[in-house]
Amino acid sequence: SMTGAAPDSNSGETASRNDRGTRTNSIFMENRFSFGNFTLVPGIRYENIIMTNHTRTSTTPATDGLKRTEVYNVLLGGLGASYAFNENVQAFANVSQGFKPISFGDVLNQANPNITVDGDIKPSYNYFYEAGLRGENSDYSWDTSAFVIHRQNITGTSGTVLSNASSVRYHGAEASLTLKD
Repeated sequence: SMTGAAPDSNSGETASRNDRGTRTNSIFMENRFSFGNFTLVPGIRYENIIMTNHTRTSTTPATDGLKRTEVYNVLLGGLGASYAFNENVQAFANVSQGFKPISFGDVLNQANPNITVDGDIKPSYNYFYEAGLRGENSDYSWDTSAFVIHRQNITGTSGTVLSNASSVRYHGAEASLTLKD
């Protein structure tokens, strides 16, 4: 940020500087196993995420600020299955995992003197569950499903306190109908 003549100045003295970087490497593998009308698809994903942040200020007193590097090595899995009742109707289900590292905003809040961090902020893990039916005939195709999403270690701020607030579950259902020409 700059200290110039106006709040949106692009010139003047540098008041603070944030250098941020993220490098992500991942590998994904899955295989389809078919047993007559039943299909099973297991999958695995490896994530290597490196996040860096260096905040410096030139305000009085000048600080070298926060220097932080976060490295995540995460193994995630998933499993999908389907059963074809006939050529036109299929049941399906899947379970999978997700991962969300702490954000730069969370990292920066830990250097903010106005924010109190309640413990060490942890990344979020997500679990997805879905089951449904889909099919088609000569006039239309349709798809129905129910799902649950479970997120753990959600980051939140209450007043001036930043913490891993809790976990949350989302429940829902979806349906679609597509008319054919």
